[in-house]
Amino acid sequence: MNVQKLREPRSQSSLSLLISFLFLSLITGAQSGAIPAREVYANKKQHHFGLRVIAFSLLFTAAMLLGLSLVADAGGRFTAVIAVVVLAAATIPMIAARRSKQQLMLEEKKVLTLEQPATTTTLTV
Repeated sequence: MNVQKLREPRSQSSLSLLISFLFLSLITGAQSGAIPAREVYANKKQHHFGLRVIAFSLLFTAAMLLGLSLVADAGGRFTAVIAVVVLAAATIPMIAARRSKQQLMLEEKKVLTLEQPATTTTLTV
C-alpha cells in the first residue's frame, strides 16, 4: 500500500497564508483608496505623544544622573559624563516631537476641512 495516497493533501503553512494575505490586502488597499484622514491624524497624534514621552523620560534620567553625580563620592565625573550623553540624546526626540507637532497641526486642518458638511443653498419661489 502506498503511503502517499493515505496522507491528506498538505495545507498551506501559516507563513505562506500571511504573505498571501498581506499581498492581497496591499493590492486591494491600493485599489480601494487611501487610508481615511481621521486614521492618519490619530496615528500621527499617537506618534507625537510617544515622542514627547520618550523625550521627557530621557530628560528625567539625565537629571537623576546629574543629581547622583553631585552626591557620589567616587565616579561622580563618569556619572556626569553619562548624564550629559543622555541629555544630548534627549534632544533627538525633542526635535522630532517639535516637527511632528507641525505636521499634526497641518493634518488636523486637513481633517477639519474634510469633515465640514457641504452647505447647500435652497431657493424658494
